Amino acid sequence: VQRKGRVSRAHNEPPQQPQSQRNQQRQKQQRQVIRTASISAEVHEGGLSTATSKVHAIMSNLKGYVASARTVAVPPVVEHRLNPYHYNGGRTSSHANFVLRVPAESLDTAVKQIASSVDKTLFIRLRATEVSADMADLSLQLAQTHREHLLFEGLYNQSVKSGASLTETLHLLERLMVFEDTIVRLNDVLQRMKKSVSYATIELSIVEVRTPVKLDKSAFDTPRLWLLSTTQITLHVLTWVLHVVTALVIIKLLAPMVYMCASVVDSARRSLVNQVELSNVSQ
Repeated sequence: VQRKGRVSRAHNEPPQQPQSQRNQQRQKQQRQVIRTASISAEVHEGGLSTATSKVHAIMSNLKGYVASARTVAVPPVVEHRLNPYHYNGGRTSSHANFVLRVPAESLDTAVKQIASSVDKTLFIRLRATEVSADMADLSLQLAQTHREHLLFEGLYNQSVKSGASLTETLHLLERLMVFEDTIVRLNDVLQRMKKSVSYATIELSIVEVRTPVKLDKSAFDTPRLWLLSTTQITLHVLTWVLHVVTALVIIKLLAPMVYMCASVVDSARRSLVNQVELSNVSQ
């Protein structure tokens, strides 16, 4: 079985390449880098939809795509006399957040075009993470798992043909399933990492700057504010008084009905007791 496993592995392994070709492949695969960029920008009022359309057009021209997009529209802000950010929970602008994926070689071009499509760029951060060692380790683990899978597959087939015990056959089958799950998991991680290397990620945030609506300062005069506060307090007090009066009226209307029901129940109870006593006396 071991000899057959070695033959099977040798048959499935790729042929040895010349040293020059292996060196060239090592040089190509020497650096595997995941590139990401973060951009924060601003546009004037009413320019958020235009900037969003430009971002989609840039991705289409560079053969990229929009992985996710989220736009939050905030109503116009009314300026407070003391705190201009009092209304709308402090949010004074609409904004849009994007996660963009572009080919790694087009990242710099995409960043420049996005920066030129907005009114103001607050910051641009570029990051690069080398994953060559991680990808090499994953490839080695995947190759080793493939070899072990082939070996145990040969053992399992031999066990089935030779009519080995059921316990041994099930044990080999369980090991085969473990190797298959490991192969799938490692392959998925490796493919995701390769995709991250091939396509760079851009995190884009665009804020629409709005001018708060000005209110007439005379509306905030102290006497008028005091009168407004007094009126509101009076209305609240009158509302609570009305609720209390309504509850008392309802109680007063329902009290006779409750008393009547209680009287009927009491009379029925007494008649039932009298009937029971009469029946006991007759017996």
